[in-house]
Amino acid sequence: MAKKGEKVGLIKVRLYRPFSMDHFLAALPKTVKAISVLDRTKEPGCAGEPMYQDVNHGPGRGPVGGKLPFAMPKVVGGRYGLSSKEFTPAMVKAVYDDLKKPAPKNHFTVGINDDVTHTSLPVDYSFSTETDAVKRCLFYGLGSDGTVVPTRTRSRSSAKSPASTPRATSSMTRRRPAPSPCRTCALDQT
Repeated sequence: MAKKGEKVGLIKVRLYRPFSMDHFLAALPKTVKAISVLDRTKEPGCAGEPMYQDVNHGPGRGPVGGKLPFAMPKVVGGRYGLSSKEFTPAMVKAVYDDLKKPAPKNHFTVGINDDVTHTSLPVDYSFSTETDAVKRCLFYGLGSDGTVVPTRTRSRSSAKSPASTPRATSSMTRRRPAPSPCRTCALDQT
């Protein structure tokens, strides 16, 4: 999106508690107009999710004598990744598209259809950031038939090919618990 000239940005909070409002405000550009805070938790009955509350109630405590060095941006909050859903670029675009609206949806959900509170953002799943050079493969195999390691080996060896950028997913069904809790192998070589 930024490569297409849209004015968007991202701040990744790596250490949530204790939340440093000074560092957060220092990372914000002076031209920021709106902030969408994404939490991967749902706090029913609260005024919002934990990070949303910190960001929403914190800018007034900022540096320069408790005043912001720029106009107070509008702050909305939402949830992503609920039900172990993968957070895709199409969902990121849905959040940014909603943030551009004059009255963006607050306390939204992205990635699942929230048919109880109807707070879901519409997602255009046809949106993709992949180029035509990306090849997608899906390998199936039973955990006991010897296809797990060859599948991973094949997907990794094809990643060394300079002509393409493969993304392989290995889906396996096991009869007994696996030594590793991860049953999906995602390969991303960019």
